[in-house]
Amino acid sequence: MPGYEQEDLRSIAIEVVFQLDDLYQQLVIKEDIPVILKFLDTPVGTELEAWKTWQEYWDNINYIVRQDSLENKPYYSQFKIVR
Repeated sequence: MPGYEQEDLRSIAIEVVFQLDDLYQQLVIKEDIPVILKFLDTPVGTELEAWKTWQEYWDNINYIVRQDSLENKPYYSQFKIVR
């Protein structure tokens, strides 16, 4: 898969594909969908700002809390984050 600099709008679509490919590891949930859609809808010329917002969003998720909240959901309950 080709790589693009964050200034390149194509890098956004590739990042989302990677996130979805790692769905189980990232514990992507339906509440993340609006953030994903907003990122995909980045206007030309605002790529770096969109990347900053995207990275901050994922960096600020407490995955331990998220996993605990998903432990009764069949799909997610099979994955454990090493604590």
